[in-house]
Amino acid sequence: MHYRAIFCTCFLLCLPSLSAQPVQRQQLSGNDLPTVSFADSLHGWVGGVNTLMRTTDGGATWVSNILAANGGSFTSVKAVGPAHAWVVWRNGAYSYVARTLNAGGSWDTVRSMYFNTICKFTFTHIDALDSVRCWVVGSVDWLCAGPPYAEKTTDGGASWSWLGGT
Repeated sequence: MHYRAIFCTCFLLCLPSLSAQPVQRQQLSGNDLPTVSFADSLHGWVGGVNTLMRTTDGGATWVSNILAANGGSFTSVKAVGPAHAWVVWRNGAYSYVARTLNAGGSWDTVRSMYFNTICKFTFTHIDALDSVRCWVVGSVDWLCAGPPYAEKTTDGGASWSWLGGT
């Protein structure tokens, strides 16, 4: 279902204009944009390597977000309202989860995980219902190999519960 939403969004963004008026398109920056999420037909986010951008006009124009100024790889984004979104990204030896309540004007880092050469843990995907209920999944690699890692929050990231098995 996630890939179908990405395909449909990308397909709609690439359609030629059907109106008689000229349309100015701004090319999205970034070599790879693996994540996209729209809260409605106008408000959406895309992310990739050193790129996190927001649209408020259905993708006609895109604006870089301040969170991308520090660099990193934005691997998953979830828009849950016109002003609310969650994002997962990696930068250096850390993997982060953050949320915005003001359309990207500021971000609260609500979860971070350090990985070293022995046990590499990274958050990879995110899903959310609203600005307080969110789920993240990730992986544990190399010597600490195990099942995929999953956590959830029901209080906006103040606390997290592991969704592990036995």
